[in-house]
Amino acid sequence: MTTALEKKRLLYLSLLVAIFLLNDLPLMHAKSYTLWIFIDYAVRVLVLSLITYLVLEKGAKISEFGLVPIKIKDGIEWSLLLSLIGVLIDQIVWRFFEYNLPQTKMMSFPAPTSSILNVIDLTFGLILVSFSEELVFRGYFCTVAKGFLKNKTAVMVLAALAFGLSHWSLGLHAIITTGLWGILPMIALMKTGSIIPALVSHYVTNLVAFSGIIPDNIFSYLKL
Repeated sequence: MTTALEKKRLLYLSLLVAIFLLNDLPLMHAKSYTLWIFIDYAVRVLVLSLITYLVLEKGAKISEFGLVPIKIKDGIEWSLLLSLIGVLIDQIVWRFFEYNLPQTKMMSFPAPTSSILNVIDLTFGLILVSFSEELVFRGYFCTVAKGFLKNKTAVMVLAALAFGLSHWSLGLHAIITTGLWGILPMIALMKTGSIIPALVSHYVTNLVAFSGIIPDNIFSYLKL
């Protein structure tokens, strides 16, 4: 039987996920790099503000979002493992599907027009991305889903699917790749009880992707 608490949690989660699903609508119309950054940051700050409000008003506990301590050894090992696999998936699997699936992309990231803003985005911006998405799609999603689903595999798959769909505007290849990637931090969360390794690996994976330190032309062999 679903309890009142579980219903409240589902309502809160639905609101947070809806914000991410709707986030790309204004971004699709943002033509300038500065405007794109402003909208994206504003939405992520909104998500983090709502989470802070829930915690302060006793609507949720910070531990329900996966922010709990972890043993240093476990934290380092899981962070390294997730980062390595995450980069491989993002760099190779992403490109494979992007090259070989029909083009369904509706939005592209605007090219940086300011070196200062680019540095800010690669630091503060990617930290915002990591925290906002991991708190919602891993930590809280796991907490809420476990109240309705007893099968851990089902929880992981559902969370990964939701995370993948939150990247809908980037195309089918993005949904598939981010969905696959999303399984990894859920495994780490269920093993350690903490989203700290996911936070680290999410940041590292995005940093490698957006910094462009790995050139595209070395992956031409992925085109069928």
